[in-house]
Amino acid sequence: MMKRILMTLAGVAMMQGCPPPEPPTTALCKDRAEGDLIISELMIDPEGTDTGSEWLELFNTLTTPLELKGLTVYVRDTDGSGAKSHVIRAGTAPARGYFVLGDIRSGPNPSWVNYSYGDGLGSMGNARGVVGVRCGATTLAELSYTSAAKAERSRMLNGAQEPSAALAAVEENYCDTPVGHVYFAQNSGTPGLRNPQCMAEASVGTCVEN
Repeated sequence: MMKRILMTLAGVAMMQGCPPPEPPTTALCKDRAEGDLIISELMIDPEGTDTGSEWLELFNTLTTPLELKGLTVYVRDTDGSGAKSHVIRAGTAPARGYFVLGDIRSGPNPSWVNYSYGDGLGSMGNARGVVGVRCGATTLAELSYTSAAKAERSRMLNGAQEPSAALAAVEENYCDTPVGHVYFAQNSGTPGLRNPQCMAEASVGTCVEN
């Protein structure tokens, strides 16, 4: 029945000299472009089990709110395997603001998660992976990471500068959230808030003074 109605509407439009109605996805993505959103932070190796504790933070680079309903968030390995996706059912990222999507399997969302994608994305890779958001065939945001995250610390875009698509395009502009920015249990991160500045850390083969 629905198919007949759509065909009838299209036929009427053509008879009146008008183009047929656009498919919903096409209309939704008409004014969307790469860089409208960026991946500003993600928790890929939380305390304990990953299930129910992972999340990713989107930043709307526009000066107007951005409707997220109908957009697709996806993850995969850097070699293309293990691809999974989820179509966002509701939510709006505020102008120049943050929106957090979480792996919440049951119960209410915690205060730092705006929307739950349930088990739709499975577990993100701890050592490498690709995370992104697209509208139809248009990729709005994508982060490919190739270095392992430190346990119980989110991977974040350096907060020393205003978030931008140019900064988010370079993996070296991301770091592990400095210890002390705890949002729950032993987990450090700033979901829904501006990121702090990346701090140099001593590790094997390096020397950090002051």
